[in-house]
Amino acid sequence: MSPVRRSALKRRLDALVATADYGAYRAADPVSFVHAYADPADQEIVGLVAALLAFGQVVSVRRSVARVLDALGPARGLHVDLVVVDEEVAVVHEVDAHQT
Repeated sequence: MSPVRRSALKRRLDALVATADYGAYRAADPVSFVHAYADPADQEIVGLVAALLAFGQVVSVRRSVARVLDALGPARGLHVDLVVVDEEVAVVHEVDAHQT
């Protein structure tokens, strides 16, 4: 791509970014669940749950994710320890939700 075309494309994309309503997009997407938590351990579990359930219509996906997260309670990261080995995720320890 020539420098002139690259510059024109950059200006056009920057203009689109400036007018995008990210809050509205995020609110409708299952990724919004992840942004509701500050603790990285909670974000990891919430992101995993959302990704595992991310099929079908967004409304049904969000409903399914919300049901699982409600069952886990407020501190999702305390309930499951995960380990990644060769790109496979395994549950290595589950904590009883009533112990936390």
